Amino acid sequence: MEEGAEDDELWQMRANRLKDRLTLSVIRIAEAEAEKSNLIISAPVMTAVADLTFKYAEQLGRDIETFAQHASRKSINVDDVILAGVISKPY
Repeated sequence: MEEGAEDDELWQMRANRLKDRLTLSVIRIAEAEAEKSNLIISAPVMTAVADLTFKYAEQLGRDIETFAQHASRKSINVDDVILAGVISKPY
């Protein structure tokens, strides 16, 4: 196997592991909040919320990276994160 393919495979394994961990965290939070409110949240709803959370985090990461590149930097700093937070506010 070529080195580039191995790097891609390693990256994909890490991305899948991260997504799985995020999914578990979102489900735990949803279950805890549902219990506090005396509600029942179905598994498909929790899975959908976890998937949306992951997609949002991916987009946020791309935005932050773009802000750093626009500022001609190779690394991300706090200003990029703050800018992403200000721009992505839904209101």
